[in-house]
Amino acid sequence: MELKYEHTLLLVDDEHAIIRALKRLFRKEGYTILTAESGPEGIEQLKQCRTPVSMIISDQRMPEMSGTQFIEQAKTLFPEAICYLLSGYSDMDAVIEAVNKGEIQRYLTKPWDDEDLLLQVRQSLEHYELSFENRRLAALTIDQNKTSAR
Repeated sequence: MELKYEHTLLLVDDEHAIIRALKRLFRKEGYTILTAESGPEGIEQLKQCRTPVSMIISDQRMPEMSGTQFIEQAKTLFPEAICYLLSGYSDMDAVIEAVNKGEIQRYLTKPWDDEDLLLQVRQSLEHYELSFENRRLAALTIDQNKTSAR
């Protein structure tokens, strides 16, 4: 399935090299890329964003705020956003917390496989679009039913 909408991705990691690598990977896909080097900076990016953010990819271990804490707050601003958590560490407690509190869709380890990550992101964005289209059509049906009932 080909993506029908433009998508904005927010990449959050305290390591500048990781952000650069992810930007290079996703930019060639045509996504709009926002970046932040900390959880608080990511929250500010989301507060200032005027268009929907389709996906958030965050590091887990960052100073000030963990990726799980960041995603938990980010979901209050963009509840429909797909969230991936990246980590260089295999910490099962962090995975469980991220799933339970952060509503993440994927927990990925560093280093990642570029082709696999691109495929997972594309599939998630396809699902995002299908969910959006379902909500849009449901709202349209409700609106049409109200109009025809008058």
